[in-house]
Amino acid sequence: MLSHFSHQAQRLSQIPPSERRGHQRFEMHSEALLIDNDWQTQSCRCTDISRGGACVFATHLLKPGKLVELWFELSGSSSMECEAEIVRRERDRMGLRFLGMDLEQMRELERYLASAQRLD
Repeated sequence: MLSHFSHQAQRLSQIPPSERRGHQRFEMHSEALLIDNDWQTQSCRCTDISRGGACVFATHLLKPGKLVELWFELSGSSSMECEAEIVRRERDRMGLRFLGMDLEQMRELERYLASAQRLD
């Protein structure tokens, strides 16, 4: 499942960090799960989100370029699972870029972002 995106992720991880963020970030406080391609699962906390990715706080940081499945709650009644690439890590957090979201996932994310508080 994750190998489908390996070529795309390799290309994206070569883009300099200063050129990567193209979407406004929004505040989020959600429990999340990361599942790597070795089926290792860890709990983490999603603290901000955008149309292109999310920031999660975790105890075990993965290397940039690693592909994962990310599951998180958008609201009390809605959750999302999607493929993502680790694009950066620092101290106790990682930046993830969403990969391969379908149209319904994008719509659900857009609905959430419409009601979320922007981070400046």
